[in-house]
Amino acid sequence: GVGIARNESGDEQLVCVAVDGRNLDRALGLTLKGTSDLLRSLGCTKAMNLDGGSSKRMVVWDPVLKMHKVVCLSTTEIKANGNGGDDNGNKGEAAPELSRPVHSAILFLPKGEN
Repeated sequence: GVGIARNESGDEQLVCVAVDGRNLDRALGLTLKGTSDLLRSLGCTKAMNLDGGSSKRMVVWDPVLKMHKVVCLSTTEIKANGNGGDDNGNKGEAAPELSRPVHSAILFLPKGEN
């Protein structure tokens, strides 16, 4: 889900959450109301559910290594980096756990980025 909240200085900020679930051993997940409650607890006054199901991925930019990383949402471990490898120095090699491909995405960039 995504939402808009105000930070301490009063500026609006974008809040993004990715919820893993439907696995009783790892994560129970959230209902639509539970997702709404989570976004509200994070200060969001406007929000939208983006139900990605098992195809959801979170890819984050590592400013130190200057590459994108795919985060496994159930463990928060890095599963692959922008070179197709993992964080154990296996550059260019297959990641230990591959994700199924997704064919659409929402990209959030900081202001001023192209």
